[in-house]
Amino acid sequence: MRVLVTSNKAWNVLHYREPLLKALIDEGYEVTVFAPRDRTVKDLEMLGCRFVHLEMSSSSLNPIP
Repeated sequence: MRVLVTSNKAWNVLHYREPLLKALIDEGYEVTVFAPRDRTVKDLEMLGCRFVHLEMSSSSLNPIP
């Protein structure tokens, strides 16, 4: 099964959802994070998440650039 987590900042996903991401991965889910690229992408990938860059302003909620 697959799970998509999206946010306007990859940092937020890592720092506020890390326990959730780990639990999902441990349960066998394929987790993809969809957010603007920042310095935390490598940490997300090391957790086992797939990362897809989302072209979006980090101060916006609109997913369309």
